[in-house]
Amino acid sequence: MQVLVHGGAGSTPDEPKSRQRVLERAAEHGGERSNPVDAVEAAVNVLESSPRFNAGLGGAIQSDGEIRTDAGIMTDDRAVGAVCSMPRVERAVSVARIVMEETPHGFVSGEHAVALADAFDVETGVDLRSDRTRERWGDLDSPPGDVEQRLEWIRDRYGRSDPDGKTNENDRSRAANGGRPDGLDHDTVGAVAVDGERLATATSTGGRWLALADDVGDVK
Repeated sequence: MQVLVHGGAGSTPDEPKSRQRVLERAAEHGGERSNPVDAVEAAVNVLESSPRFNAGLGGAIQSDGEIRTDAGIMTDDRAVGAVCSMPRVERAVSVARIVMEETPHGFVSGEHAVALADAFDVETGVDLRSDRTRERWGDLDSPPGDVEQRLEWIRDRYGRSDPDGKTNENDRSRAANGGRPDGLDHDTVGAVAVDGERLATATSTGGRWLALADDVGDVK
């Protein structure tokens, strides 16, 4: 079984050696499985359980203070499953697999995806905030309730590395070089597994930092 994993793209990671160890553990867990679907699920589950990446635990917080997870999985025979906008579900890729294997659908969202997770014994009700994301959210003023005001509040802060929405020197430097601002929202995870002619791939994300509530991340 050959397994490749990734832990995001965008900003230069903090503590890269620690992240590398998590990635290696994810690849090892996947490589121990007997088929590609099991392999990518196992690998991505490891990454979803690590607060160092933007998937599952420690994912990006949306504008209402909630972390919502999204995931997708696909195989070489064109089977596909995806979920999105799931609050308090860490193992999003496992729910995506349930959609692929246990339902006639390709994409299930929100509370219905959470109910599906419950029905198939994927843990729900998980506190997905890490110390880092909890502290960063705590540094923000509460967003206003009016929709137009909330959108303006989001525009000033969406994807910013500074919690108060100000563009810092690092953001300006990256923008000048065609990059995106640093933050906690560029570490969507994924895995690809190949065993002979069989192949599967999966991805999981918490979306972008301070996206509008229920925005769907880049697994869409």
